[in-house]
Amino acid sequence: MKILVGQPIHEKVIEQLEKEIKNNLSVDVIIFPEGYLADEETLIAAGEIARKYGKTIITGYRSNNKDRALIINSLGKKNIR
Repeated sequence: MKILVGQPIHEKVIEQLEKEIKNNLSVDVIIFPEGYLADEETLIAAGEIARKYGKTIITGYRSNNKDRALIINSLGKKNIR
């Protein structure tokens, strides 16, 4: 299993995530820590990207002023903790 750990800059869109996946197609799991996803729209987009490329994404998500850990599997299913 190949894992990519990124240190993304916070953004309102998730272009960095898709760019890293496109540039590292052999990677199975992508970790983008520190609350990378900004809102519900980017959460939905991340699920679509995970499904599109068949990758697992581990990241953070801010909901109701609480930081949440998030795993999106290769089918786009989200598991928020």
